[in-house]
Amino acid sequence: MALVNKKDTSYVIDGVEILFNEDEMASIAKTQNLVNESGFADIDITLLTALETRIAQQKFYTVDVDEFIDIARDTGGYADAITAFKTLRLDAADDSWEADILSDNARKPQVAVGLEPFTVRIRSLVKMVSYSLLEIRQAQQTGVWNVVLEKERARKQSHDLYLQRVLLKGTDRHEGLLNLSGVTADTTTIAKQMKNMSVAEWQALLGKLFSVYANHTNFTAMPNRLVIPYTDYLGLAQCADETYPLKSKLQRLEESFKQMCGPDAKILPLAYCNANQNGGTNKYAMYRKDFDTVRAYMPVGYSVVEGASVDGFNYQNTAYSRVSDVVLVRPKEVMYFTNTDVD
Repeated sequence: MALVNKKDTSYVIDGVEILFNEDEMASIAKTQNLVNESGFADIDITLLTALETRIAQQKFYTVDVDEFIDIARDTGGYADAITAFKTLRLDAADDSWEADILSDNARKPQVAVGLEPFTVRIRSLVKMVSYSLLEIRQAQQTGVWNVVLEKERARKQSHDLYLQRVLLKGTDRHEGLLNLSGVTADTTTIAKQMKNMSVAEWQALLGKLFSVYANHTNFTAMPNRLVIPYTDYLGLAQCADETYPLKSKLQRLEESFKQMCGPDAKILPLAYCNANQNGGTNKYAMYRKDFDTVRAYMPVGYSVVEGASVDGFNYQNTAYSRVSDVVLVRPKEVMYFTNTDVD
């Protein structure tokens, strides 16, 4: 990691300038004074804070969560819960449009829209790291900042991977994309892994998969995401039909998906869908990636509270973020398909 001291209030780390405002500099100065009084005046707290900030800006997700669900990052703040709304159409049937253009306003049909509120709980994720000022002094004198960087990096990676698992797979306590309550699970349409289907089974699947979803939504929406087990995805490189080996199964599936559902349709592999992640069951999710269908809230992203020394010998800081479970707004627009076919 390349460090360049640019001026008193900023550092350039790996080509990224880290700036501090007046309040941050005042707080840093307070910690610096305490460290100085403890005999560690050679430790640059501004540089240490810059290193922490740079790590906090890095991402360690193994998959891009935003490819799977929409996340609202500007709503909620530090509230324990936020109130969101579903929009309901309350007016009469479409033929209520039939009215005389010259009729008075009282006789003309009106649009009626209702709002159904629902509560979304926001929870805090918090974790602290600490190290002694002796360790920091050694790091500063040698230029080897592993004691700081590795702890900060390990915490950020732990945060990102936990968030990824909770938002996508879900847990016993939290709903993610793959364990939403109220979602229909179809056990017959994808009766075995796609890679293990015969030519006839494969053609049958392409012929009914999207119509099953359309019927489920009463033809009011079509999907733009199909999330499949990574173990199945890796086997789709095989030819769809060995008699005419022109395209792989994956190519045919992607073409059919886009043809039926639009150019933004995507097939996404996910290890959390693998059978070994779900008690022996392969899980597939087909849904519409849309804020009005399924969403999550993250009003406060990963943040690091400026570090401090409370006793003049140990230095510590706390990182936190705030996030909700995945929220299902339109249950009909999300479907699960499952099978127990394993290799």
